[in-house]
Amino acid sequence: MSLRYRFIDFASITDDSELLRAIAPPASEMQAFALIGLPLQPFKHVAQHLRKIGAQALLVQESVRDPDFLAEHEAFYSKQHRVISRLCVRLHAFAAPAPAPVTDEAQAARSVLDFLDTLPEPDRQYLGFVTIRPLRHAPIGASILLPSLEADVTCYEHFPVHIAGRDFQVCGTPYLQQDNAVGACAQASIWIALRTQMKRVGNTAYNPADLTRAATRYMAIDRVFPGRQGLVIEQMLEAIRSSGHDPLTLTCEPALPTMIPSAAGVIEQAMPYLESGLPVIATLVPPGGGHAVVCIGRQLAAQPVSSTVRIVTPLGIAYRVASDWVEALIIHNDNTGPYMRLSSGDPKATAYCLEQTKNLIVPLPEAVHMTAKEAEQAALKALAFTCVLLSQYDTTKQMRLMPEGKVVLRTRLVKRHAFRRWALADDELDPALKDWYRTIEMPRLVWLVELHDLELFDPRNPNTCSRIGEFVLDASADTLHGDVTLAARVSCRVLPSYSVPHGLLVLDYGSEVVTLASGAPGKSLSIPWE
Repeated sequence: MSLRYRFIDFASITDDSELLRAIAPPASEMQAFALIGLPLQPFKHVAQHLRKIGAQALLVQESVRDPDFLAEHEAFYSKQHRVISRLCVRLHAFAAPAPAPVTDEAQAARSVLDFLDTLPEPDRQYLGFVTIRPLRHAPIGASILLPSLEADVTCYEHFPVHIAGRDFQVCGTPYLQQDNAVGACAQASIWIALRTQMKRVGNTAYNPADLTRAATRYMAIDRVFPGRQGLVIEQMLEAIRSSGHDPLTLTCEPALPTMIPSAAGVIEQAMPYLESGLPVIATLVPPGGGHAVVCIGRQLAAQPVSSTVRIVTPLGIAYRVASDWVEALIIHNDNTGPYMRLSSGDPKATAYCLEQTKNLIVPLPEAVHMTAKEAEQAALKALAFTCVLLSQYDTTKQMRLMPEGKVVLRTRLVKRHAFRRWALADDELDPALKDWYRTIEMPRLVWLVELHDLELFDPRNPNTCSRIGEFVLDASADTLHGDVTLAARVSCRVLPSYSVPHGLLVLDYGSEVVTLASGAPGKSLSIPWE
């Protein structure tokens, strides 16, 4: 019986061809995909990413029965005359150096097990895995690697990995190269988005073949397999809906056909969902034809990238949003690689850019009836109402509908339990406010719209205390016909020249008003879904 595990000294490998030869012998099907050219791009980018995250050793696991590829094989490849293997190869990446090579098979087996059994701090040393499918046109299968800059990626999950009886864990965003025989870029993007949310939302772990069947159940424009024509947006929505999610579609196309989407506008629409840990599928229209990618994070700048100040009418409140500090989105691109940048560029060029975005698709959890933009507008109305109540404490000045200083809104969809844990742990919150937030009746998901002082706001630093208020909104409510605000809180920093309480908590649009003893600025809620 041949040994299923062997090591590659990745630290000593200088180029991708050498890595390819180390993974498989030259006569193998895996070697043959190097002749194709374009399908090798994700492989090259994965190799570059492994170097970025400090991989030194690759543990090669042979004869892997990957569930996603087994489903693809059953749906399509098993029906071909030419025999396509059902088995994959998996590369496990470690930050520790590879053990010295041995020629004896028994000693080699012992060397692998000793490495796994004695690895210090395994959760820090294990960097994730890459699945290699026996497909020349699409070698990279279901893979999960650590991001190189963890702070930039907001849509991730912790996944258990089991190797030879040892348990490891990788925290990252699943990635899959498109296989346009079973699932093109649309199916790969939906798979990435749904697999990232699987543990969090509890949806079924759909494979690319399942997604293709779901997308074409009611509308098939061409053959289901091979599905080289991809999917239209209606089919994408049907596939997402079949998984138990409620797909929200946001259009990025400007009103005038002669105009192009602005990078800032695309980022502003995507940002609240990305900061909520919800992957956003972006449909792009580059010159070569339509494409889909998955937005999984953002790169923050030290200073605002966009200078737009928004004014809500008819209240007249001027404000900025947290997306003004974003210079690029982080994406998984199924035909180029994981953890890449999508930034501003020339929409007529072949390189992907934000200005090519046509639609954004958000796989929302069930019972989220309010969009991020609707939550923002509801929070601004609550801010105006709360400013009026707060200003009434100082009869020497006129009542105000808006803050005196410049403010920033940061909007996120938050799990109830994460909100309560944040309230318990936040030392800056007034003790009475802690009690309210920990005991008030709340739905499973709420929109949390934080109000920040512009002069103090720094989204790159989670320890910055710039929050001067927040608005808690019922995500399941109907903004057109129902009351959506569960709680609104502002501090004295909203009206610094007024003689007002340190803080004011308003419940049910003024039916209950609580003055607070502390109005110290606080931190943002860090992780909205745990």
